[in-house]
Amino acid sequence: MFRPIALLAALAAAASPAQVTASCGDLEPGLREVKLKQWPSYYRNQDAKGLAEFLMEDFRLVGADGSVGQRAEELAWVEKNAWNPTDFLYTIRSVHCPAPGVAIIIGEGRFKSQDKDKRAWQEHRYVSSNVLVQVRGKWRAASSHLSGETTKPVPD
Repeated sequence: MFRPIALLAALAAAASPAQVTASCGDLEPGLREVKLKQWPSYYRNQDAKGLAEFLMEDFRLVGADGSVGQRAEELAWVEKNAWNPTDFLYTIRSVHCPAPGVAIIIGEGRFKSQDKDKRAWQEHRYVSSNVLVQVRGKWRAASSHLSGETTKPVPD
């Protein structure tokens, strides 16, 4: 069975520094489109079917707390939860392609949402690194890792 995450680890370990920092060239605008528009749209629209096509079969989500979630858990969450935060902004800090058909996107997300009681607003911040693999001409997510996740009250 093809294991893209294991392949990515092997490629990263074998890559020279020049390869690791390689530009994605003409691919970068499309990768930015995937990360900034396509991927978030699956969550905003509760589109579990579209997300299922986008996430690789062995997709993993590493949470800021170190937990490792699987594709099925992510799809179930999207089916049951609307995600429409206020003022969502994802800023890409780095896009690089360590090997043909492999991209790593690192950035910071910020948004506001109401607390569980709908009484107060909170501001959320996180950093993510995302590994994308090109399969038959389409970019698909192999993994996502969150870190630096913070939530703080928004002053009245």
